[in-house]
Amino acid sequence: MSTARTFSARHPIRVVLVDGQAEVRHALGEVLHAEPDIRVVGHAGSAGEALATVPSPPPDVAVLDVPAPDADDITACRELRSGTPGLAWLMLTSFDDETALLNAVLTGASGYVLKQIKDSALVSAVRAVASGRSLLDPEAVARLLGGPLHGRPRAGPGARAPAALSPGSGTC
Repeated sequence: MSTARTFSARHPIRVVLVDGQAEVRHALGEVLHAEPDIRVVGHAGSAGEALATVPSPPPDVAVLDVPAPDADDITACRELRSGTPGLAWLMLTSFDDETALLNAVLTGASGYVLKQIKDSALVSAVRAVASGRSLLDPEAVARLLGGPLHGRPRAGPGARAPAALSPGSGTC
């Protein structure tokens, strides 16, 4: 288990913003720039572009649009993460669905939030993943865990519970 990292105005959280829309990157940058303990150190239109332009010293957090703007972003995300030890991923998406959440988790995201997030909640999310905490949008996770998954229907009011195993019935 990694130790929690702390940040301050003297030692700010270094953030790279990755989004296919320059306007979104600009707006996110303005929100984060207003915080004394956060510094935006890079902007990229895709994870591939971010991989090619990793600043030195490396960032603490990458805020990445999901689904990714280019088809090779999952590979680029993995490469960027493996080449940047300690990099936390905050997936920011307007897609509130199971596939986007699963892609974020499979890519190794530290957090997953919707673009409709309030400015103060975005700042809190960046701080949370930078300090080593995992952050996933509670509504999206509830749907993923409680809703249909890969074609399996959700148990309804009349559904039977799985049969309990009796002692000695297991194979372990």
